[in-house]
Amino acid sequence: MEKPQSQDVNPNTRVQLKALVGGTAPMTIKWFKDNKELHSGAARSVWKDDTSTSLELFAAKATDSGTYICQLSNDVGTATSKATLFVKGLVSTSPHFLACLDFLAWGGPGRGTLKTAVLPSDLFLKIFNITILFPSLEPPQFIKKPSPVLVLRNGQSTTFECQITGTPKIRVSWYLDGNEITAIQKHGISFIDGLATFQISGARVENSGTYVCEARNDAGTASCSIELKVKGS
Repeated sequence: MEKPQSQDVNPNTRVQLKALVGGTAPMTIKWFKDNKELHSGAARSVWKDDTSTSLELFAAKATDSGTYICQLSNDVGTATSKATLFVKGLVSTSPHFLACLDFLAWGGPGRGTLKTAVLPSDLFLKIFNITILFPSLEPPQFIKKPSPVLVLRNGQSTTFECQITGTPKIRVSWYLDGNEITAIQKHGISFIDGLATFQISGARVENSGTYVCEARNDAGTASCSIELKVKGS
């Protein structure tokens, strides 16, 4: 399988993720995002034939950011490939709200009228010497990753460790061949002080596959993958 390419795009951009596939027919091809299968609809198109497949977003939005997984399967087995899409936020040079200022308009001795003036936010801030501090946003970034390919013998154990940075708070999920792993205690899944861990104890052949660690926050999404092969005794 020729993998789809990760992309950084502007809002409302037409995006196409494409993969070349091969294998013995019949083959089943599926696309996933956030563990949900994607189908053609008003906002996207899913296309596939015997040699290639593509996912097209007609006008990308910020909520389309994330990790997309293409899954190919037949009677022999399953293969997956992933690509990350980041849709950039709208650029603004200053806060875009308006400030309302109530004041008493002088109308002569004993007379006054309460009126409201609407000022552009930057002018309002200058007049009253106000500084607004906006929290910095940093999408998740993997500064330490496990080896992309790992081979174990039946019964061996291992721990995947990923060091991740980013602001604000990061949420981490683990996937095996596109399916989210929810057995937290069984696999010792944790994310403490930026370190994400995943344990495999007494590996068996059925534990083989592609493991994906996905990190996300309000600024974006990032992921890394590990191909695990467990050999029988």
